[in-house]
Amino acid sequence: VYRQVEGKEILITTLKAGEIVGEISCLLKKKRTATVRAKEDTILMKIPQSKLGDSTNDLPKWLKVLLQTVVSRLNDTTEALAKERKDHK
Repeated sequence: VYRQVEGKEILITTLKAGEIVGEISCLLKKKRTATVRAKEDTILMKIPQSKLGDSTNDLPKWLKVLLQTVVSRLNDTTEALAKERKDHK
């Protein structure tokens, strides 16, 4: 998982087999927070947004706000981590 910081690609983490990617943008229709690239041959299962429907429509408004807050903070943390790693290279 990589993040672009000031034009430089920074490694955030390495995922293991079976881990899920894209859940934030999928659930909350937000822009992705990082880029994932396979290090070896990989089999992916893509679930089209149309198959999920509007997964957050039935959630109470307070829960949607809570999820958006968590996503925003996660994005800020990922950005800070990427900048920190860039500065220490």
